[in-house]
Amino acid sequence: MYAGNIAEITPAQAAFDAPLHPYTQLLIASIPSIKERKALHVTEGLTHDLRRPPPGCVFHLRCEHVADECRAVVPLMREMRPGQHVACHRCELWM
Repeated sequence: MYAGNIAEITPAQAAFDAPLHPYTQLLIASIPSIKERKALHVTEGLTHDLRRPPPGCVFHLRCEHVADECRAVVPLMREMRPGQHVACHRCELWM
């Protein structure tokens, strides 16, 4: 969930093994490792005022995969894999 909007619905193991939404990917990448020392992945961009969400996908201001469609059209929740639903226009690119 990002800014009060569901980004991805998936079993926990699928979220860790193959996250589809860029926000889910960011969350998984931000988990520190106790086995190795590595830099944490952080996202660029600004968060928006939750009282006035931007048009289109609410994550587009911080998404590294953003396209024009993301800025204009709210993505619908779609089943991309069995039991894995995601609200993203561009997730087919990394499936």
